[in-house]
Amino acid sequence: MNLFTRLFKIGQAEAHSAVNQLEDPIKLTEQALRDLRQDLDKALHALAEVKALAIRSRNEAETGRPRHSNMRAKQCSYSRSRAARSWLRPKLTASPRKP
Repeated sequence: MNLFTRLFKIGQAEAHSAVNQLEDPIKLTEQALRDLRQDLDKALHALAEVKALAIRSRNEAETGRPRHSNMRAKQCSYSRSRAARSWLRPKLTASPRKP
């Protein structure tokens, strides 16, 4: 048992050594910066969405009524869901149910 543990440790050390030789600190830093920029872009996009939602909500509260485009979107969503339900209803009733 002790022999297998020692052999495993040797293999593990060799694997770590090989990975360390492949690593280039400059390339890893550049990749980390690219990842951070992507995260920053996603965060800024999410912030813009939240700000737009806050402004829209504030405007709706001030006027006392929702925007027309919002109403149209809700109506389109409602009609799409009704169409989907009417399309699925025959398929659900035609499929045999297992007891």
